Amino acid sequence: MPLARLRAALPAAALSLLLLTGCTATDDGVTPASDADTSASVSTMPITSTPSVDAAATSRVAHAAEGSRAAEASRSAGPTAPAAPADVEGDVVTVESISDGDTLRVTLGEVSTRVRLLNIDTPETRHPSKPVECMGPEATAALKSMISPGDTVVLRYDRRLYDRYDRLLAGVYADGVLVNAEMARLGYGEPAVFDGNDRFLPEVEAAWEEARANGVGRFSGECGTAAEPIPEAAPAPAPEAAPAPAAGDAGPVSGADSVCPDSHPVKANDNSGIYHVPGQQHYGKTNARHCYASASAAQADGYRAARR
Repeated sequence: MPLARLRAALPAAALSLLLLTGCTATDDGVTPASDADTSASVSTMPITSTPSVDAAATSRVAHAAEGSRAAEASRSAGPTAPAAPADVEGDVVTVESISDGDTLRVTLGEVSTRVRLLNIDTPETRHPSKPVECMGPEATAALKSMISPGDTVVLRYDRRLYDRYDRLLAGVYADGVLVNAEMARLGYGEPAVFDGNDRFLPEVEAAWEEARANGVGRFSGECGTAAEPIPEAAPAPAPEAAPAPAAGDAGPVSGADSVCPDSHPVKANDNSGIYHVPGQQHYGKTNARHCYASASAAQADGYRAARR
């Protein structure tokens, strides 16, 4: 192109560039155009698309920035502490002493605490109103052979935490072994439920059956048959009806199998000197050898009324 034509075209090209960028020339330099100028530029100039920003590149930049901030925070906070070990269910305590086959004392949170083993009942050795029972000392010795003062054990709990004697109710674990069940396996800890707490009962019952099969502890025969299960009683035959008393006969007459005839429903107990009438708490358990037609008839023979 001739030089003259090139010079003539330069102002027009410069003007087009200013319109495309939204700027106008001033004495002080380039300033943003007003809304009106921009609208005019858009309406009079052809619209051209601008290249879009690469989304992947933006994401990489953001992640790099975030990683840089995390690294800086880590350097300022110092070295990271090691992860804490998994929590142990229950309380880790130190054994102080063994009281008997199902009771011990531990240090829990620096407090001396009595603990009652859940779901077992061992023969008594220190009951305030009961004599030392058969296999009681052996049960205590068995528990002492499993845990000793100074040992660390774990206590795990059920729904209710304390009994009426303010003892903590728990399953006791020594080296991961449930001591409650081991006492049953030796034939000393008979299965029992206290205040609905039965969490460890299945393990205790299974261990108790092992003791029965092996003939150990209370199944050894040394304590008689106290540990044997009570067989389910067969249905008692219907008692023969007692002969109806003569008119005006208030008793006593004899009953059968703790049942008095309808005509003489009052039961009198020779051992206690007490009579029971139908509806009282111990009426069904009272021997029926002496039956009276009325309470006054029983009183006339020297019996006194039961309180409940």
